[in-house]
Amino acid sequence: MRQAGLNVDRPDDDDEPSRDPRIALLDMLTLALGIRLSRGVAMGPLLTVEPGPAAPERTGPGATAETAATTGPDNGSAASGPSQVPGGSEWDWIDEDCPNAIRLMFVRGVTPERVIGAFGADPADAQLLTADVAHETAALLSRPSVRVGRTGEWAFAIDDWHEARDFQRVARELSAGTDLALFDEGLTSDSPDFSYLVDGAEMTGFEPWLAHERRGSDPDRFVPQMQQAGLIAAPHPNAELQDIPRVALLEMLTLALGIRLSRSVAMGPLLTAEPGSRA
Repeated sequence: MRQAGLNVDRPDDDDEPSRDPRIALLDMLTLALGIRLSRGVAMGPLLTVEPGPAAPERTGPGATAETAATTGPDNGSAASGPSQVPGGSEWDWIDEDCPNAIRLMFVRGVTPERVIGAFGADPADAQLLTADVAHETAALLSRPSVRVGRTGEWAFAIDDWHEARDFQRVARELSAGTDLALFDEGLTSDSPDFSYLVDGAEMTGFEPWLAHERRGSDPDRFVPQMQQAGLIAAPHPNAELQDIPRVALLEMLTLALGIRLSRSVAMGPLLTAEPGSRA
């Protein structure tokens, strides 16, 4: 509760909440119980019924509201369907909150502390900072920072600085014995780039604007999800290419790997450290 900004102790009469208590309460649920609900899901298509005493009738063998809810497009599956997500994508926040270059890394089955250590920082020195505070602190001290957290089974890092050579070392090290997805939006190259590594080797990689030109030992690994997300043309008449390829790329990660990262988590308090600061 303290981490989310809720007043745990009885406040004085003239004390005012430091932030909107509704947001703080929901942040507490994320921090304590892992509960997340993105704008794309909450405002998008959901099963809707009229409350009443009557039980819903089955519409087919074994059909229930529960099974319908778990087989829809929001469960991270690669089910076939239109490439455009009705009501927008749950990744739309990245264009609103991160208009400049950004790097996102997702590593399966490791701890956030492991990621911080791979960046050459001591996890014990990491501070829990929001995106705004982290950026202000980095600018004030002229020091880079990396923000690290967890979403589902994936640890993630949000990085806005690193030398290309050193960052490739970090990616190879962290992907040892697991898989790693990396979206580098022009920080270490002239154009945005995506790479998927397994045990230190690149399985597939491409530039989102040129997703039809792929590299790696398994370049077509995510082709169905790339088509569904609108990165490449799909073989059905309603397919459309996304105008914003970085959102389409992140949508592909959700479809192919189940990776999700909501605005409240990405912009909220995360472990923040200076790369290379460990003595």
